[in-house]
Amino acid sequence: MKAIFIAVLVLSFSVANAATLISGVAAQSITQNTAEITWSTSSQADGRVNYGLTASYGNTARDLSFSLLHKIRLSNLKAGTVYNYRVRSKEQSTGQLTTSGNFIFKTLDAVVVAPPPPPPTSGSTALPAGTSWYWQLQGAINMTVQAKVYDIDLFDVEQSTFTALKLQGHQVICYFSAGTYENWRSDASQFPTASLGNGLGWPGEKWLDVRNTTVRQIMVARMDLAKSKGCDGLEPDNVDGYANNSGFNLTQQDQVNYLTFLADQAHARGMTIALKNATDLVGSLVSKFDFAVVEECFKYNECEAYSPFIAQNKAVLNAEYSSFSTAICTKAKSLGFSTVFFNLDLDGRVYNPCP
Repeated sequence: MKAIFIAVLVLSFSVANAATLISGVAAQSITQNTAEITWSTSSQADGRVNYGLTASYGNTARDLSFSLLHKIRLSNLKAGTVYNYRVRSKEQSTGQLTTSGNFIFKTLDAVVVAPPPPPPTSGSTALPAGTSWYWQLQGAINMTVQAKVYDIDLFDVEQSTFTALKLQGHQVICYFSAGTYENWRSDASQFPTASLGNGLGWPGEKWLDVRNTTVRQIMVARMDLAKSKGCDGLEPDNVDGYANNSGFNLTQQDQVNYLTFLADQAHARGMTIALKNATDLVGSLVSKFDFAVVEECFKYNECEAYSPFIAQNKAVLNAEYSSFSTAICTKAKSLGFSTVFFNLDLDGRVYNPCP
């Protein structure tokens, strides 16, 4: 009996003093200046993160509430810098402190935002009114269309296609979404969680907070990518978040500010830029943008709103998704629009330009 009692006593002592297990340590949502450190513990425990430029750390962030799942946000970090870190948790009932091994992460590199260029001579960078165009965002690009401008996806099209189109004498416009997060894009992990809003109804796509500094830096990086691929111009899409249920309290002025930022950055890189489907903003931005891309303005009776572009000899590239209509082409010609009938998937199966 005495031996059994001693064994039970030793077992009880061991259980009471068993170390809290730490697992799943990770650094995520990393930006230039912030990172979130997450981990799990096997029992209720508090959390702290030691971090610094070496394994000697020197900085500590704490969350002294008790939980099984832990997340601590580190801020005021240096861009483009490797940090060492470890996590520590004190068990709630025993007070025993458990420490993980050393881990590292690197903050995002600083993005140099070019200053706005001097205002160009009026119309000097514009895509001229009446420019012929072809638009394809899915599938292997049809390289046989006799149009001055090709509008294609920035990410999905191979470099060889960009090069071939340029050699054929086409101007290449690069499409990307400037107002929404798309979880399939190669830079999707760079968007801060706080910048992601409501969904649009498309799987994996959410509105962005266009006031967010990191969002703007990502868009600048996309413009640099476009420049490196040989894009002559840009088509930033989904730039009307203020007029939709974005999940953010965006104002029309917020949108104008963002679009002005995009235009200035495009021009600083020697590229033209389109105002896309932003009917209410034409009056404020026509002088900043070099052409317009519009979807179904005849269907929704919005075409007249884009006439200020034509007045400045800037192209209005209009896409209609209905069957070819001579009546619409007659109206488009009277307005000076470059109207083409496409299928909604924009996969190259339908291309019927107005003569």
